[in-house]
Parts: sequence; structure tokens; C-alpha cells
Amino acid sequence: MKWALWLALTLALAGCDESEVGGVLVTARTPDGDVLRASYLRPESDEAMQTLLLIHQPGEGHSRRDFDRVWDALAAVGYGLLAIDLRSHGSSDDLGEPADMLNDPQAYTRDLDIWLEYIEEREVEGEAVSLRRTGIVGLGASGSLAAAAVATGRGRCAIAYSPSIRQINTYYGGWQGETAPSTSTSLDPAIALHDTFWLAADGDDPANGDAPLLQDATAGATGLEIIEGIHHGQELLEANESTLGVTVDWCADKL
Repeated sequence: MKWALWLALTLALAGCDESEVGGVLVTARTPDGDVLRASYLRPESDEAMQTLLLIHQPGEGHSRRDFDRVWDALAAVGYGLLAIDLRSHGSSDDLGEPADMLNDPQAYTRDLDIWLEYIEEREVEGEAVSLRRTGIVGLGASGSLAAAAVATGRGRCAIAYSPSIRQINTYYGGWQGETAPSTSTSLDPAIALHDTFWLAADGDDPANGDAPLLQDATAGATGLEIIEGIHHGQELLEANESTLGVTVDWCADKL
């Protein structure tokens, strides 16, 4: 399985300069009627296939196109893909300053729930997707969001680029009804991390220190990679073929 995935990765990256997030533009509405947008690639199959929900790095200049370089490689191995624009990013509606929402326990968590509901709706309508076979990939703060989501039973596995313990505490707290961000740099003992691969660069603080601690606290299938350099989020995803390869193949055997 992994040989086939690495071959697909190599072939896709060979022409990656012109690749970009594809699929069909889809929309979902918040409870207040605001519009979130995403790119959706439906798997061509008669049975539920592995699906990845891709969450870009929050912040100015970031959107679902953070996954441009890896989109074709993921599509080539048959994943269903849903690359979302968080609120106030890309083509989603502007609902506030990204810098403020970064530490809001209930902003990006709500967006993720809306898109997980979208996948569930597609499953009910007979498309080849299933929440039971959905992994979540997050960059930067969204890596922490992905890990916290899986810890609450949302998604089967996660890949977390540049995670932060404090942000994981914050987003997990959001799903528990908290409205204030966490200030703790120690993992909340209530959080049962599982089935998550952690990636960080040795020059990126606090991710370089938090990732090994998080790996030690993770049950079930897990993994850790620390690479050289000062890379964060999207930069880390694109840093070398090793990190790209993790995104392509790590969840494959778990979904």
C-alpha cells in the first residue's frame, strides 16, 4: 500500500508547479446564515472511501490553497477530499479578524462541525464518503484543531502540523462549552489524544517542544517527525517530500 502511495506522490509532485486545489466548489451555511466555502472531490466508488478534510493555516494570505502542492497526490491515490476555507479566509464570508478567532474556542470549532455535518449529509445521500472513514489534516493552529477534534470523536485520525498544547486545550474547551481561551501550556488531563501524527520543525517554538510531549500522550496509532529549519504550518507541509508523504499515506491504513 505505501509503495503505491509513495509512487503516486512522486508522480504528482513531478508536475506540481501547475497543480492547485481542484474539485467542485461547495458551500455550507452557519446557523446565522453566513456562507462557508470549500473544494470537494467526491471519490469515484460504490462504497465509502477514505476521505480527508483539509484545514489550512489560519491567518492573512491563507486559504484552502495551502494544499495546492499535495492535492493531486492525494487525489491520485483515491481519497475523497474536502479542503475548506475557514471563516474570514479565502472565499468564505468575513466574520471577524483571523487574529481574534485564532484564540476563540468556538469559531473554527463551529466551522469544522459544519463541514463534518456536510460529509455526513453526503453519506446519507449515498455518496462514497463516511465520517467513520474521515481523517483531518490541519496546518498551524488548525493542526491543533484537528487533534482536538479527533480527541472528541470527530474524525478517525488526524495529522497535525505545528501543534500547540495551549491551542489544543483551547479548541477542546470550545467543544466542551468554554468561551475563554486556555492559558495553560500543560495538556488538559481530560483530553484523550489518539490516532494522531505530529509534525514540527526544530526551529519553530512552541511546536518543536510540544510535539514530542503530545506524541507521548497519544494513544493508539501515532507518529512524530521533527525536521530541521524554521517552518510553520503550510511551510512545514511543503518543506520536503517526507512531510508531504506523511499527508499522503499516514491515514491510509486507519480509514
